[in-house]
Formats: sequence, structure tokens, C-alpha cells
Amino acid sequence: MYREQNRQQLTGLVLNQKINLPREKRKEIIGSTKAALRGKGELSGSEQGRILWLGSVNADAGSDVVKAVRQQRKLP
Repeated sequence: MYREQNRQQLTGLVLNQKINLPREKRKEIIGSTKAALRGKGELSGSEQGRILWLGSVNADAGSDVVKAVRQQRKLP
């Protein structure tokens, strides 16, 4: 049994109360996406995959990012 303060991780996902990405990884994905949206270049396939991965693991955190990217027409 883990205490609430401890993070239970398996294959890079946090498994405490619900399956989620680690906070650091979420911030990294969201930050790099915001930087890419400010720029004029297209998102790479890798960046698109990371955004969609975030959305599939954590719909709440990922939906806002996916919505913003789709509004910029940089994600199918």
C-alpha cells in the first residue's frame, strides 16, 4: 500500500487514483505545444503524437491542448 504522497508508476504512467501522465511530462508536452503554436512552423509527427497521447491518457488535460491545436489547423 502506498501513501498518498507517493507516486505509483508503471511504464511511464502514474497509477494512483486514475491513470495519468506524470505532471512533469504533461507540462513538457503542453509547453512545447504552446511554443510551437506561437511559431509559424507545422507540428512534427512526433509532436502530434505526443499531443494525441496526452489526450488519450488524460482527456481533461489533453482536450484543451488538442482543441487549441485544431483551431490553429496544425493537427488533423
